[in-house]
Amino acid sequence: MDPENYLHNYFKNLLREKGYKEKIEEYYLCLVNPIEESFITQEYRDLLLLHKEKKQGKNIHEGLQKHIQKWHWLQNNYALDLCLDETFFAKKLGEIKNLDPEKEIQRLDFELKEKKRKKEALIKKLNLSPEAKNLIRITEVFAYMQDERKKYVLLASHYQSQFIDEFGKRLKLNRKEMEYTYIEELPELLEQKKIDTAIFEERKRFTVVIHTLNGFEIFSGDLAEEVFKTLFEQKQTAFTKLQGIIASKGKASGPVKVVNKVQDLNKVHRGDILVATMTRPEMIIAMKKAAAIVTDEGGVTCHAAVVSRELRIPCIIGTKNATKVLKDGDLVEVDANNGIIKKRT
Repeated sequence: MDPENYLHNYFKNLLREKGYKEKIEEYYLCLVNPIEESFITQEYRDLLLLHKEKKQGKNIHEGLQKHIQKWHWLQNNYALDLCLDETFFAKKLGEIKNLDPEKEIQRLDFELKEKKRKKEALIKKLNLSPEAKNLIRITEVFAYMQDERKKYVLLASHYQSQFIDEFGKRLKLNRKEMEYTYIEELPELLEQKKIDTAIFEERKRFTVVIHTLNGFEIFSGDLAEEVFKTLFEQKQTAFTKLQGIIASKGKASGPVKVVNKVQDLNKVHRGDILVATMTRPEMIIAMKKAAAIVTDEGGVTCHAAVVSRELRIPCIIGTKNATKVLKDGDLVEVDANNGIIKKRT
């Protein structure tokens, strides 16, 4: 059973029974809204404190170094350890130089308290059963755990990168070749005196790895392309309307930018509609530029849902195939009040 669908249907039926048919989506979002700040907002808070010290005329060099040490992994992903440096965070400080840090921190405090207050008030108003209250608390815990999991995945990416470099030295392979090795292959590679590097050239061109309960199989080159097409490629269907789950309410229109990989982030400009299978922390800069966010996957506690609510931009998740039917440049209207994406002519 899909827990997101179960949760949505449970509260949808409950709210309908209590006579709140017109308020289902609004109340549902309020009830499942996380009550802890994401690590992205936590870093922003820390940056505001540095900005405050700088405005007071204090030397922030030491504080900036501590900030770097604490948050250098912020834009890592499964493929890259970006190890953010002083230049990056100094630029971020420059971007908020016109903000009043005290007022901005107060705004964050108020929004967090208000989110908790509204949720508790709604729970009281609806006179929810112990079962419903428990489901809400479980959702809060899982939302927190999901954000923590992402944080530690990004941190792990940093340490994984160091291991890869060390293996590369011992195997006399460059970084790119190491990126195309598979962890189960490493013991065998370490024992071999000679390595056939031709296999890495094939994998650089195209690679598909299939995992099953019985193990895994690696396909590379032309065969990998054939396997990929068989498994994943779909014919583009005519698009008029898409529907998904409301993650953050609002409306926005603009051109679509489909983001399938990290390199696609640079094509997102202010006012674009960011479309992705799912969002990840390294996408945050592009997400801040987007007028709205649409994803194939995810539930109300996923990264896209949490961040879009913090950024206060419309977001529709769980469309299943937005990245398949939408393409760069399509003009769409995202109606996140009703969970609908329509093509504009």
